[in-house]
Amino acid sequence: MDITALINNIVNVTFNYCVELLFLIADLCGITYEMINIILFVIGMPVVIFAQFCYIIFLLGKRSKTKLN
Repeated sequence: MDITALINNIVNVTFNYCVELLFLIADLCGITYEMINIILFVIGMPVVIFAQFCYIIFLLGKRSKTKLN
């Protein structure tokens, strides 16, 4: 098995595991797989990205204040 096939297999296995996990979570919550995707990727991911952006700005401000002292 060459490296490309190995990487492709790892990606496929990981993706399939994540899809199965989303189906399980959807069943436990009583909602659909599509709704879980919307919650995660349309709502959750932008919130996480924005929070990280704000934290980076905070850290950069803190760093510049430290350099001034």
